[in-house]
Amino acid sequence: MGISRAYIDSYYLLETVLGGKWKEETRHLLDVLSRDTFVAIIPQIVIGESVSVLLRRDTAHDDVDNLVRIVKKYINVNNHISPAGKNAFGIMAEVQKREPRLDSTDTAILSQVLGDPDSKLFFTPDRHMLNNTAITTYEAELRDDGRRKEKLKIIDRI
Repeated sequence: MGISRAYIDSYYLLETVLGGKWKEETRHLLDVLSRDTFVAIIPQIVIGESVSVLLRRDTAHDDVDNLVRIVKKYINVNNHISPAGKNAFGIMAEVQKREPRLDSTDTAILSQVLGDPDSKLFFTPDRHMLNNTAITTYEAELRDDGRRKEKLKIIDRI
């Protein structure tokens, strides 16, 4: 068995940077993941989405600097900010077919998470992903086919 991985959606990074209502819980989550038996992974598309949101603000420069500080504090930048693997694109097409309510960015993020055989947790508040039967069924099929080692839990908090 590989190392269990926990993926983090952009919502949580933005909450931490912008001081939203989940700021402290997110910092606690990142702290727990950075010292526990998990490896916290931030997909490159999450970084891009976060920066895109921050650049629209008047305080963009400070916000992006804060994002960089947070990521460097909790994430091994060289190893744990990752691009989607080759298999993620086929998974993305299947996710789009099974769950058309997801936008393209969320579908790309979820596809990367599903494409990682060692991903165990995905933290997102997206109601279209939480307790979603189509996604749960597809994830189980990927495990049955030997394309995933771990059962994925999509959750919104620790």
